Amino acid sequence: MVELVVVIGAVIAAAVIWLTVQIVNRPDRREWIARSLLNLLVAYFVVSAATLPFLNRLWLGEIALPALIQLPKVILAKWCQHELVIRGMRIAGLSTGSMSPDLIASRPWGLLLAYVFALGPVFAVIWYRTRVKKPYGRMALFLAAVAVIDFILTLRLAGGPGLSIY
Repeated sequence: MVELVVVIGAVIAAAVIWLTVQIVNRPDRREWIARSLLNLLVAYFVVSAATLPFLNRLWLGEIALPALIQLPKVILAKWCQHELVIRGMRIAGLSTGSMSPDLIASRPWGLLLAYVFALGPVFAVIWYRTRVKKPYGRMALFLAAVAVIDFILTLRLAGGPGLSIY
């Protein structure tokens, strides 16, 4: 397990160094950053949606490997669900008084807020930096479509009878 963490850390460090060199040496830094960010997010959502049906199939000891891909969005979604949606339900008087029905009712809203918090600033930066020129408009639309597909699949498949991550 320690070896896996060391390898992942080395890969992340190498990626950060490579990215820094690429950014410094590019004359079109802003557009390259925008294009790279869009491509990275599209790749994440595609891989996330593709691994959802296989959550309970590939294990390394007690760790479900496909579930590791889901961690960033699930952690943010659970925080949004507990800290924002359930508190908002209580303030608005929509809480049933029992935790289980409130958790079930707030599940899609927490996930939706996680997507909005993650993608809202990205779309704002893309719009501000590139003014949504020709390739960026299509890429942003494709990112939104892939995120919607991932959102729907996450709601349907992440809380299954085997392994439940959200």
